Amino acid sequence: MAQLLYSAGGAPRTVGLDGNLVVVGSDAACTLRLEGGDVSPVHCELRRGPEGWRVVDLESRTGTCVNGEFVNTKALRDGDVLDVGGVQMQFRGDAAPPRPSAPASQSASQSASQSAASSAPALDSLAATPSRGPAAPKAPQRGAPRRAGGRDRGSDNDRDEERGGAADAKRNRRLAKSADKATTTMYMVAGGIGMLFVIWLLFHFVGAGTANHNLRVRMADAKDKLKWQEVIDLGAQADHDGSFDDKEMTALVEFAKNAQKGVATGVQVDQSIKDWTAIRVWRQENFKENDEFLHRIDEYLTRYAGLESEGTKQAKADRVKLTGTSAVGGAVATGDAAWRTALDDAHAREQDGRFAQAVEAIDAYWKANERSAPTMITQVEAEKKRIVKAAELWFAKQVAMAAHYIDNGEKVKARRTLEAAAQKIGLPGYADRASEELTRLQSGGK
Repeated sequence: MAQLLYSAGGAPRTVGLDGNLVVVGSDAACTLRLEGGDVSPVHCELRRGPEGWRVVDLESRTGTCVNGEFVNTKALRDGDVLDVGGVQMQFRGDAAPPRPSAPASQSASQSASQSAASSAPALDSLAATPSRGPAAPKAPQRGAPRRAGGRDRGSDNDRDEERGGAADAKRNRRLAKSADKATTTMYMVAGGIGMLFVIWLLFHFVGAGTANHNLRVRMADAKDKLKWQEVIDLGAQADHDGSFDDKEMTALVEFAKNAQKGVATGVQVDQSIKDWTAIRVWRQENFKENDEFLHRIDEYLTRYAGLESEGTKQAKADRVKLTGTSAVGGAVATGDAAWRTALDDAHAREQDGRFAQAVEAIDAYWKANERSAPTMITQVEAEKKRIVKAAELWFAKQVAMAAHYIDNGEKVKARRTLEAAAQKIGLPGYADRASEELTRLQSGGK
C-alpha cells in the first residue's frame, strides 16, 4: 500500500493511501485533513490509476508543489516530496524496494576466511598434543610431497589458507579500484568547479575595464539607493553595443522609469486626498453654497484628471448628487432622475471593478431615453469613455500586484490575480491582455 510520511504537531505520521482517491485539505470532510500552514479547505487529490498514483491540484490558494515545482497534475514516484500549503509530505510507492543481497565474491571470501579460521585450532591442537610411544611425526612443511597411499592434512590446510588469501587479495584489489574511481571523480568535479571559477574571474575582470561595465556598476548602486533619476541619467551615457552590460543597463533604466512613475503617482494620490479633505471641511461650514462647492469640485477634478484615489472618487460621487454627472462640464438638468439613477448605478459597479456592467448601466439608460432626451448623447458617450479609461487604470494596478507576486516567486497567485481581474472587468480584450501581461512578467518584464 502506498503511504504518505509527514510531521503533525512535531511528531512523524504515516498515512496509508487506501482506495483509489484521497482528498487532502483542511476541511473536516477531506480524506486526509491537514491543519496549519496555508492549506486550502479542499487543496488537492491523490488518484490511483493503471499507471500508479497521481497528484491533482484543486485550484488551491497557494498551489501544490512536487519536489519544489508548482504543478497542476503530476505522476508520483517513490520518494517524491509534496508541499501542500507549507506542509511537506514524502510519498512512498506501493512496492517496497528489495533488500540488497551480499555480493557473491564477498560471500565466498567470508566462507574461505571462516574455513581458514576453523582449521587454525586443529593445527594448534596437533602441535600441543604430547607424544605417546614413538616420537610423533612432524607436520609436513608447505611444498613437501604427499605421503603415498594417504591424504596430507597439513597440505590441505595450506591450500585452504592460500585460497582464503587469494580471496582477500582479490577483495582488496576491488576496494582499491573503487577508491581510485572515487578519487578520479572527485578530481573531475574539483576541476570543473575550478574551471567555472576561472571563467567567472575572466568575465568580471575582463569586463571591468569597459565603460559600459563601470556605468552598470554605478547604475546598480544608484538603484539600491532608490535614486531613479540618477539611474536614468547614467543609462543615457551607455554605448548600445548589444553586450551583456548594455542589456542590463537597458533593463535598469526601464525599471527606474516605472519606479519613478509609481513614486510620482503615490505623491499625487496623497496630495489629492489632502486637498479633498480641505474641500470637505469647507463644505461642512458652507453646506448651502452649492454653486461654490460645484466650482471647487470641478477645479479639483481638473487638477487630478485621470487619477484614481479616494479623494477623486468622493468628488465624483458628490458631483453626481449635485448635477447628475461626474464629468466636469457635463451639466444636465437636476430633475433628470433617470440619468442620476443610471450614473449612481454605474458608479457603484465601477467601485467594485465591474466596468463592463457600469457601461451596460449607461447603455440601458440611453436605450430607454434616446428619443425623449436626444441631447444627452454627448454626456452618455463621455461617461462611457471615462469608465473605459478607469478600467485601464484599475487593470494596471492588478498588473503591478501580479509583478510583485512574480518577484516573490508566487507565479500561481500572479496568474490568478490577472485572470480574476480580466473576468471582473468584463470588457472585450482583457482576457488576452491578462495572458500577455503574465507572459511578459514571467519573461522578466520585457
